[in-house]
Amino acid sequence: MDTSDKPPRKRRPLSLIRLEADGHISASERKLLAYLRMGVFSEEFLERALYGVQRGTLIASARDAAAIFTPMLAGRSEEALAVALISGRGELLESKILTTGTTHAAVFDAAQILRFAFANELCRAVIVAHNHPSGNTDPSTQDRAAIRNLKVVCEAAMMKLHDSIIIAPGG
Repeated sequence: MDTSDKPPRKRRPLSLIRLEADGHISASERKLLAYLRMGVFSEEFLERALYGVQRGTLIASARDAAAIFTPMLAGRSEEALAVALISGRGELLESKILTTGTTHAAVFDAAQILRFAFANELCRAVIVAHNHPSGNTDPSTQDRAAIRNLKVVCEAAMMKLHDSIIIAPGG
């Protein structure tokens, strides 16, 4: 079996520190290591951020939700909207980026979000996230209006909007 057939080896965050000196880690891994050193995130959180949250994982907090979206949205130069589908038991079913926008705006299309949710018959709730490349984690007036609208649409469709998260570089 040649080495290209082997799955990439997952590296634990603390083992990355040893590899960092040799320059054998990616820019995103280097950035997450900086967060570990500053005490911003735990090793467990960083491991999930580096390697993703697996389908079936219980999503019980905003921190759990952020671990879904950080790998998808952090470091993007344009805003993007991502959605996670959650089961009635609170488990992650699926997540993906639905739309990309510009450096200052993402498209919140409630109909597209609901189509994605209804395509999975186990979905009972959604979590939405978008990034702010500027680094500002405060929701804009447009963000607030879009989330209010999405909440109304979700309630009318008997779908729960669990949370809305903003991912920004550095926090």
